[in-house]
Amino acid sequence: MTETAALNDLFGAHISISGGAQLAPARAEEIGSRWMQIFTKQPQRWVEPVFSEQDGQVFRTACETHGIQGTTVHASYLINVASPTGSLYEQSINSLTAEYRRCTTLGASHLVLHPGAATDGDRPSGVSRLADALVRVLEGTPSSTAICLEITTGKGSILGNTFEELALMLRAVEDRNSRLSDRVAICLDTCHLYAAGYDITNSWVDVTARLTDILGLHRIRVWHLNDSQGKLGSSVDRHAWIGEGHIGEEGFRHLVNDDRFRELPMLLETPKNDDATASDRRNLAVLRRLRTEGV
Repeated sequence: MTETAALNDLFGAHISISGGAQLAPARAEEIGSRWMQIFTKQPQRWVEPVFSEQDGQVFRTACETHGIQGTTVHASYLINVASPTGSLYEQSINSLTAEYRRCTTLGASHLVLHPGAATDGDRPSGVSRLADALVRVLEGTPSSTAICLEITTGKGSILGNTFEELALMLRAVEDRNSRLSDRVAICLDTCHLYAAGYDITNSWVDVTARLTDILGLHRIRVWHLNDSQGKLGSSVDRHAWIGEGHIGEEGFRHLVNDDRFRELPMLLETPKNDDATASDRRNLAVLRRLRTEGV
């Protein structure tokens, strides 16, 4: 293992699975990461690969070999389990089920899912449809993988841009099957938070107090770390390198030095530019410097 990867943190990045998922752990180690996020398929296609148990064993062995402590999977962008369109809704459930089974085979800790869009404008019904879908998927596949609903920027009919609406989703799942509550959690994305109007740069204490009161810190399982090209409350989902957007270094300084989140994976989804390895290394170095410097 590289010296950087041996550091006692869970900073990581989204890693390519080009050539096969079993190659991702070596790429994660190369950037100095002990945790990684991957896709298990092409995220803009409905084609659903099936992973065998042997595939899973090869992947888990590669993780052990390269010192990867855990894996987060990001679900397909096509899935919309809040859709009022019956055909898309059922296709989304089928795709999410296949995705969840691949996560189980790989031994992934989390499956990050965009909550989806209520394209008919009826947000409460969208929340209800999402909860129904999650219960169907989770009841159909016993697993320790948690589905983590990702906070969104709130553009248009997309659900999940407030702590309150995310809390409604969690409660809706619990109302349907309380035994599933530990298998549904939250992923917070710094760019999305900021674009949704949460000022993590200047009001960190207030934002985390609201987070604690409305969602509960135990519900937060993973972070995506991205600076924001959009301004506060802009609803613009455009990621930037750490410290080079409107959030700035101070917003990330608060986060990486908050002991309440120190044990959670914090994963880059920053632009890769022409050299993915160099880009990830640079952004990870900034995060580690901010943690070393402290608040």
